[in-house]
Amino acid sequence: MLDVIFAKHFFSPKVAGQYALLALVGKMVFYFGSLLTNLIVPLISRDEGKGKNPEKTFTVLFWGGAAMTFFIYLIVGVFGYITMPILFHERIQPVVSYFPLYGLAIALFTLSNQIVTYRLSRKQYIYPGIALFFSMIVVAGMSMLHKNISDIVYVVFAVSSVSFITLFIMNM
Repeated sequence: MLDVIFAKHFFSPKVAGQYALLALVGKMVFYFGSLLTNLIVPLISRDEGKGKNPEKTFTVLFWGGAAMTFFIYLIVGVFGYITMPILFHERIQPVVSYFPLYGLAIALFTLSNQIVTYRLSRKQYIYPGIALFFSMIVVAGMSMLHKNISDIVYVVFAVSSVSFITLFIMNM
């Protein structure tokens, strides 16, 4: 959400509107991919209450969420040049080229969010701290690099990639 506010601040109204459409595509990836994230806390808590190791439950939820995330990423990211003009007509054309990279960035962010939610439910507070750190890097990167939409897309992708890799390795 902060990225749209930055876009309104840094870009002309026309370019900011184009970025808002791109952000809408990212929200589609995030919300569809996050559907199983809401099950993490109750199911992990149930397993811990029964004295079971919750790793297996999280693994199922994580890979299920990954499948859902990449399914929607394929639809709106990889094949977005076909599907999104059906929904948004010609208004979406200026940002169609950013769909694959931006969609992948949001997909990685979504999966990172699942890891953070799981670790937070296990009372391991370093994970949300690391996620907050990477969020601050995104804000700083967008503050410094904002000549055009592609700058913001590259910042979001770079930070989301490093964040996901870091959290995934820590989670192993």
